Amino acid sequence: MKPDTAYDTLYDLALQGPPNTGWLAASALALAVALAVLWRRRHRGESLGAPRYFAAGFALMLFVTCLSVWDHHWLNLALREGRAVVIEGTLQSYGVQHRARYNSSSKRYDRSIAESFYVGEVAFGFIRDASVAGYTNSGDEPLAFVQGETLRVHYVEDTPGDFASRRILRLERLRSPGSTAASLAGLAGR
Repeated sequence: MKPDTAYDTLYDLALQGPPNTGWLAASALALAVALAVLWRRRHRGESLGAPRYFAAGFALMLFVTCLSVWDHHWLNLALREGRAVVIEGTLQSYGVQHRARYNSSSKRYDRSIAESFYVGEVAFGFIRDASVAGYTNSGDEPLAFVQGETLRVHYVEDTPGDFASRRILRLERLRSPGSTAASLAGLAGR
């Protein structure tokens, strides 16, 4: 979809690099080393115990990292091919909720910030700074939203009808008279 000049882009997944590429390279390298050690020990007739477990662990780590990179690629493809749903409307019921849950195994509180809002009749909700592909308001300075402003949201649903599974791929705000490119300042960090 061609960008509209009446809107400022606040977030665009297409401008974000794939997540976890460092972990992808590290796990692939660690798996290669573990497999080389396994091969060497096997040819020498030595025990395969510990290297076998390391190889299995690094293979699992590589698989999980590949899933997150694939998820980012799939969402980018949905955005490029126009499979994302586009909704335009006024922002309503914006709320930020600070949560703290006691984790008995670590003996500390796990804290998170949840955000939710409606654009028109469609609800969105997410955990800020979550490590998922899509918009999570995780920049150095989280975006501030104003009730009643006009937004355009491009999103996909992982589970139909579940507002928490709606992942925002592009978020745009109707440009107000006199606004500048300053609203784009945090775009690269989101």
